[in-house]
Amino acid sequence: AHRPTRFGRRQQHFDCRFAAHLSFAPERDGDEAGVTAYMSERFHYELALTQRGGRRKLIFRRRIGSLQAIEHEAPWPSDTAVLTIEADRDRYRFGCSTGEGETYWFGEGECALLSTEVAGGFTGVFFGLYATGNGAAASTPVHIEWADYEGRD
Repeated sequence: AHRPTRFGRRQQHFDCRFAAHLSFAPERDGDEAGVTAYMSERFHYELALTQRGGRRKLIFRRRIGSLQAIEHEAPWPSDTAVLTIEADRDRYRFGCSTGEGETYWFGEGECALLSTEVAGGFTGVFFGLYATGNGAAASTPVHIEWADYEGRD
């Protein structure tokens, strides 16, 4: 089976920021690369660049238990993006920019839904980068120029 590739760093602060600069030009529907706030396979949020219906898109997805949905979707014509997760005690915010100018805040999720009390487990939340072909072999490489984690509390 084709599995996603993931690289992560444990969230160590309530108030923090994780960002990564990606270059990714998906060539087929299903190719996807992005950032995630990841508690487990069944509890995570994602902001990703992908191709859907032959068009490049920016998507925000939530997976909470058996519920999974793409909450927001928008065209993203560029091959590059800075994808950002900002956290405080209550929520995760997900944003995107071209690397110049303001971050466009695209989605958010409640921190409590990724907690050990709700999701189980004991490792805590990881912020990470991932790439997947969504069940097929991914055909597009992703290039990561940089990734950064900053604790603020």
